[in-house]
Amino acid sequence: IALRAETLRRYETEVRPGLDAQDKLLSTAVAGGQIDVVALTAAEGLILRQRATYVDMRLACYRAWLVLDRTAGRRYSGGGV
Repeated sequence: IALRAETLRRYETEVRPGLDAQDKLLSTAVAGGQIDVVALTAAEGLILRQRATYVDMRLACYRAWLVLDRTAGRRYSGGGV
Protein backbone atom coordinates (compact mmCIF):
# COMPACT_ATOMS: atom_id res chain seq x y z
CA ILE A 1 0.00 0.00 0.00
CA ALA A 2 2.83 2.38 0.84
CA LEU A 3 4.45 1.76 -2.54
CA ARG A 4 1.21 2.43 -4.38
CA ALA A 5 0.62 5.59 -2.38
CA GLU A 6 4.16 6.78 -3.13
CA THR A 7 3.63 6.06 -6.83
CA LEU A 8 0.49 8.20 -6.75
CA ARG A 9 2.30 11.04 -4.96
CA ARG A 10 5.14 10.90 -7.46
CA TYR A 11 2.73 10.96 -10.39
CA GLU A 12 0.87 13.92 -8.91
CA THR A 13 4.05 15.93 -8.30
CA GLU A 14 6.14 14.97 -11.33
CA VAL A 15 4.05 13.57 -14.17
CA ARG A 16 0.71 15.33 -13.88
CA PRO A 17 2.12 18.89 -14.03
CA GLY A 18 4.00 17.96 -17.21
CA LEU A 19 0.86 16.55 -18.80
CA ASP A 20 -1.07 19.68 -17.86
CA ALA A 21 1.66 21.86 -19.41
CA GLN A 22 1.72 19.73 -22.56
CA ASP A 23 -2.06 19.95 -22.85
CA LYS A 24 -1.87 23.74 -22.53
CA LEU A 25 0.88 23.94 -25.18
CA LEU A 26 -1.21 21.83 -27.53
CA SER A 27 -4.16 24.16 -27.06
CA THR A 28 -1.97 27.15 -27.84
CA ALA A 29 -0.53 25.44 -30.91
CA VAL A 30 -3.99 24.56 -32.22
CA ALA A 31 -5.26 28.09 -31.63
CA GLY A 32 -2.30 29.47 -33.56
CA GLY A 33 -2.66 26.95 -36.38
CA GLN A 34 0.82 25.56 -35.66
CA ILE A 35 -0.16 21.89 -35.45
CA ASP A 36 -2.18 19.65 -37.74
CA VAL A 37 -5.08 17.44 -36.71
CA VAL A 38 -3.12 14.17 -36.96
CA ALA A 39 -0.35 15.42 -34.66
CA LEU A 40 -2.91 16.85 -32.27
CA THR A 41 -4.83 13.58 -32.13
CA ALA A 42 -1.66 11.59 -31.45
CA ALA A 43 -0.51 13.96 -28.70
CA GLU A 44 -3.93 14.08 -27.06
CA GLY A 45 -4.10 10.27 -27.19
CA LEU A 46 -0.82 10.06 -25.31
CA ILE A 47 -2.03 12.51 -22.67
CA LEU A 48 -5.31 10.63 -22.24
CA ARG A 49 -3.52 7.28 -21.90
CA GLN A 50 -1.27 8.72 -19.20
CA ARG A 51 -4.26 10.13 -17.34
CA ALA A 52 -6.02 6.76 -17.62
CA THR A 53 -2.92 5.12 -16.13
CA TYR A 54 -3.18 7.51 -13.19
CA VAL A 55 -6.84 6.61 -12.66
CA ASP A 56 -5.90 2.91 -12.75
CA MET A 57 -3.17 3.53 -10.14
CA ARG A 58 -5.64 5.31 -7.86
CA LEU A 59 -8.12 2.47 -8.24
CA ALA A 60 -5.44 -0.10 -7.38
CA CYS A 61 -4.54 1.86 -4.27
CA TYR A 62 -8.17 2.08 -3.14
CA ARG A 63 -8.59 -1.64 -3.73
CA ALA A 64 -5.49 -2.40 -1.66
CA TRP A 65 -6.93 -0.38 1.22
CA LEU A 66 -10.25 -2.21 0.89
CA VAL A 67 -8.51 -5.59 1.04
CA LEU A 68 -6.61 -4.46 4.14
CA ASP A 69 -9.82 -3.21 5.75
CA ARG A 70 -11.64 -6.43 5.04
CA THR A 71 -8.75 -8.61 6.18
CA ALA A 72 -8.25 -6.68 9.41
CA GLY A 73 -11.95 -6.32 10.07
CA ARG A 74 -11.74 -2.58 10.62
CA ARG A 75 -11.24 0.62 8.65
CA TYR A 76 -7.82 2.19 8.44
CA SER A 77 -7.32 5.92 7.93
CA GLY A 78 -5.30 5.50 4.72
CA GLY A 79 -8.29 4.70 2.55
CA GLY A 80 -8.71 8.31 1.46
CA VAL A 81 -5.78 8.38 -0.97
